This record gives sequence, C-alpha cells and structure tokens, in this order.
Amino acid sequence: MPKAKQQSRVLRAARDAKRRAMETVKHADALLRAAQQKAATVARRRHVRQAMRQAGRALRTAAKAALAAGTAAALAAVVGEVTRSRKKGR
Repeated sequence: MPKAKQQSRVLRAARDAKRRAMETVKHADALLRAAQQKAATVARRRHVRQAMRQAGRALRTAAKAALAAGTAAALAAVVGEVTRSRKKGR
C-alpha cells in the first residue's frame, strides 16, 4: 500500500474518532444537564414541602391562639354578666 493512501486512511480514521468523541461529549453533557435539572426539581420539591410544613405549624399555632383568645373573651363576658347581674340584684 502506498504511503499516501495509508496516511489518508489514518487521517480519515482520526477525524472520524474526533467527530465521535465530540458527539459523545455532547451526549454526556446533555445527560448531565438532565440529571442536574432533575436534582434541582427534587430539591425544589423538598423545599416546597418543608415550607408547607412550616406554614402548617404556624397556622396550627395561630388557630390555638385564636381559640384561647376566644375562650378568654367568652369567660370575660360571662364574668361581666355575672358581675352586672349581682350589682342589679343589690
């Protein structure tokens, strides 16, 4: 085989290998981007769930405080009624 043909084949094989390597790199990059997006989505979901839990806790605490305030107001109203009725009875 003449040297020129052999050199041509070697160069063609090298170009082909380079092209395939670049395609592989692009494919790996796309896979990495997809994995990062999925990880970001999972992290975002976790943060949203955590925020919802915290909001739930805050709402439960607010509900308990409102219930306590309502109870205290009702007791104050009853005490006021009893005091007024006693004063009228005098």
